[in-house]
Amino acid sequence: MNLTLRAKTMRAANILNAVLMLLVAPTALAHGLANILAHDRLAALLLSLYVAAFGTLLLALELGLHKQKLKHDLGFLHSYAGRCAFLLLVANLMWGCPPYGFFAAILTNANALLSAYALRWPPAYA
Repeated sequence: MNLTLRAKTMRAANILNAVLMLLVAPTALAHGLANILAHDRLAALLLSLYVAAFGTLLLALELGLHKQKLKHDLGFLHSYAGRCAFLLLVANLMWGCPPYGFFAAILTNANALLSAYALRWPPAYA
């Protein structure tokens, strides 16, 4: 796989993943608000806010919004290793976002594996 195709594939996967995060977060927030009296739902509320924030960051990064500011503040996302670690973090946060977080976490882990694949096999060896 050449570098251009790999970059386009990863960009598309990251955009779809960010949109998925932004779809899962409100449903988890609504689910948590509906069951606010249960003590374990407060964690789901907080996790949904984190997932929404991280989804917004990933989408802004992939769409090139505020490029210089994001590169300065979130420089680790501009490398395959940093992005892979970020995706793994968000995927593990989404396990606790009911009711659709389970499926989103599986897809985000798959996206992280795609990033790990790109990290493991640089274009010179492909």
